[in-house]
Amino acid sequence: PTLLDSKAICWGGGGNGQLGNSGTANHSTADSTAVGLLNAVAIAAGSQHSCALLADGAGRCWGANATGAIGNNNTIQQVTPVTVLGLTNAVSIAAGDLHSCVVIADGTARCWAGNNAGQLGDGTSTQRLTPVTPTTSALVQTVVRGGAPTFTFITQPLGNIVQVANGASHTCAIIANGAVRCWGENISGQLGINSTVNQLRPILLPSFTLNIDPLVLLPHNAQVATVQIIATCEEGGRLGVRVTISQGAVSGHGVGVGKCTGGIERYPVTVPAQGHHGYVNGPAQVDASAVILKRGGAVDTQQWSRTVTIDNTP
Repeated sequence: PTLLDSKAICWGGGGNGQLGNSGTANHSTADSTAVGLLNAVAIAAGSQHSCALLADGAGRCWGANATGAIGNNNTIQQVTPVTVLGLTNAVSIAAGDLHSCVVIADGTARCWAGNNAGQLGDGTSTQRLTPVTPTTSALVQTVVRGGAPTFTFITQPLGNIVQVANGASHTCAIIANGAVRCWGENISGQLGINSTVNQLRPILLPSFTLNIDPLVLLPHNAQVATVQIIATCEEGGRLGVRVTISQGAVSGHGVGVGKCTGGIERYPVTVPAQGHHGYVNGPAQVDASAVILKRGGAVDTQQWSRTVTIDNTP
């Protein structure tokens, strides 16, 4: 499916009504009149169902509904778009094989339908016929003067979401600080958490995100450049990075360290040029090899390379 002038256009297999054209016939070409839906701003296709996001933040879905993928509180197949119940202020939409999710304007998410592997993220594996909120769980300690500390689990909505993506039976979200959380089926390691255990709630990926600022500065002289490493790593860890600049016959190496804060941080690394010749304004290649030492002694590594521009402009 695609959008043309806010109209939903679908083609292909229609055996379960997933084309939204009131029938179940297949269509081998795009039919701009297939879906009776206006003011659509985004669309997503699952295995045998489709969903659209409207300009007012509401959702419409159609097609196979045995798992509740339509979100209208029943399991009856729908051959035309119907309203996803209780859904308002949605800003993006995604569809998996048998489940659907949206991001809400407040930074939370809503998911519904098949949940056999926990892909809805609500802490259960129970099918949901209307949207539910993915949540996280944390152990909180309470200390009362004169008494022993008590520990309780609290659950709260997963927040600060900027994007969500659905796989066959798992879901992942990008958080505003650059972190990634995933949940659901993990039999093939698709959650990226170094195990194959399904997760019923969003879990933080243990890896980190590494990047390089495309602008490299020469703040003092042509012999020393400053590369900005951009990284997101779990709070409490420490980052160490080795950086190499290559610019024609000139090259240099530098090392930087810093603390991880759990958010996106910049780590400046000074890289002296080797030999008698310095860097010049223009393109260069930067390679970064980073190591994170996590709390508890675990180690994670990443490498990144990119073409940059060296500039000595103040």
